[in-house]
Amino acid sequence: MGTALVPGSGRGHDAAALAGAGWDVTAVDFALGMAPVSHHGVEFREADVFDIDGVFDLMFDHTFFCALDPSERMRFGGLARRVVRAGGHVVSIVFPIGRPLESCGPPFPMEVDHVSRVLGGEFELVAESAPFTTGRRAWPHVWAHWTRMPPSTES
Repeated sequence: MGTALVPGSGRGHDAAALAGAGWDVTAVDFALGMAPVSHHGVEFREADVFDIDGVFDLMFDHTFFCALDPSERMRFGGLARRVVRAGGHVVSIVFPIGRPLESCGPPFPMEVDHVSRVLGGEFELVAESAPFTTGRRAWPHVWAHWTRMPPSTES
């Protein structure tokens, strides 16, 4: 499948699922105090993800972007532009959609266009699911997929 970065991985359930699907996963969280889920194909790093080096085919976000204060979200776009290869992908579970801004966070309210804006013109939104909810979550979410465009060859 390729290489995947899971920022803000927590215990690593998403990282383990990706590894189970064949990805070579780097899972990063600043506090891995709770024992991460052990899974072949996952390298856990206790670090600030914004300091991570490397090039990945996929950056998978599930509750990382929504945990960032909105004033810090441009850093997410900078991380993606630095570590996602041309032709690579960003996939995000966009949550919580429609949550009032005044309800604070984390999680902070999030919309697909918030992610698109911080990713910038180098990424194209290629797929977005219909909004859905699951068990414990009161606010809907969507699955969204961006592809990093190859560099232009025009001069």
